[in-house]
Amino acid sequence: MTTNEIAEKAGCASITVRKWAAENNVRFIGEGRRKTYLFTEDDYERFLKRAKPGKRAKNNG
Repeated sequence: MTTNEIAEKAGCASITVRKWAAENNVRFIGEGRRKTYLFTEDDYERFLKRAKPGKRAKNNG
């Protein structure tokens, strides 16, 4: 799953997901600003159990 897919499923901002991924050894391809995080189901479950819920995504509808 991608960062945006995780953010949508979890109902939070994609920046929250990216920051969490960088701090929690989520696998990625690319480097620097061009990193693309590749989440597994286990990563997603760990993300949902994180200590801080983060900022909720804006609902543009």
